[in-house]
Amino acid sequence: MRRIILSALFPAILILSCACACAESTAEFEASGEGIYNYCPAAFEEDGVRHIYYCTNTKAREIVDSIGFRTAVSVDGKWVYSDETIVLERTKFWKGWDTNHACDPDVIKGSFMYKEEEYSYLMAYLGCTTTNNQNNEIGLAASKTPSGPFIKIDEINPIVPFERDKSTAERDAMFQWGVGQAALISIDKAGQVLLLYTSGRIEGTYLFCERWDFSDLEHPRHLGDDWRNRVTIAGLMGRDMGYASLNNADAVYDAESGHIYLAADGWPCYIEGVDEPGEPTFINSTVRVLRYTPAIEPDELRDLTFSAGAWEQVALITSADSGFPRNHNPGLVHDPYGWALSSDALDVLYSVSEVKQPSNSLWTYRIHRLTVDLNVTGEKQAY
Repeated sequence: MRRIILSALFPAILILSCACACAESTAEFEASGEGIYNYCPAAFEEDGVRHIYYCTNTKAREIVDSIGFRTAVSVDGKWVYSDETIVLERTKFWKGWDTNHACDPDVIKGSFMYKEEEYSYLMAYLGCTTTNNQNNEIGLAASKTPSGPFIKIDEINPIVPFERDKSTAERDAMFQWGVGQAALISIDKAGQVLLLYTSGRIEGTYLFCERWDFSDLEHPRHLGDDWRNRVTIAGLMGRDMGYASLNNADAVYDAESGHIYLAADGWPCYIEGVDEPGEPTFINSTVRVLRYTPAIEPDELRDLTFSAGAWEQVALITSADSGFPRNHNPGLVHDPYGWALSSDALDVLYSVSEVKQPSNSLWTYRIHRLTVDLNVTGEKQAY
């Protein structure tokens, strides 16, 4: 599952936020039944139809992740959703790398050949064989339609593997999350792709970007010698005015302004005396919307390293916006290629949850939506 557990010590501090020029947050749809969770959304809009993918379980109160799918159309200004279908599940035999969970999807459009057939939609997703949120890896699946069926590319999966640090017995016993939470942006609206993901290792949790050519899924190619880069955290500050981790991120590219936008979990996840108490404290209370500068021309995406620029926070989504104490695991609605639908506003999909003690809050995870006005960033303020 997508649960990153980070630890640190924080002083009693001034907390910073950005005023959020946003419409009222609303739940997108109800879960398919009692004891069902919905979170980690990803969505694109094509020909007036929104396609949303998300993490869910299929049996009440059984924690086994699958990828749910719905479509939505706008009726009188409101998005009306279809019933749920499951478009990807874990591999149900012992040799699979994703035998316990298949979750945290992102999907873009392009042209991807596999076994002499062309597929138009590429999904990146998280898989693992553990039940304790460790050793996650990233794989690919392809489909000819947004609704599937999605075919796993077994010859190359996991495309981003994780090698557990077993150098000493002590290190092997430490929590090692792995890699996951992929975000895709098409470089050329064909087969070249930016693949962003979170890497959680003993030494820290970071965001990485890899550049790939997936035109031939049986023989994928790296783009350039420096095809993998750690994404800078320049310009970022934690809610405690300290270190800012960058993880749980979704990304879109706005060709008009040249900016890349991220929606990412805020950091620290939980601050005693500021955030509402109760479990879970390892799930974030806030979601940040960030803008990367300098501007990037479309033909520069192929060489992007995320090393020379900096991030600016344009919005912070909190309990004041959602009405829920935990706000986490966001996604951005984009066009089929991972490019922005508008230079003026972004629809942010994000997960909310209640706090429950001692009950499990997982069953309260739902997906909300909030529109961020990109022309109004507001002033930083204490709260």
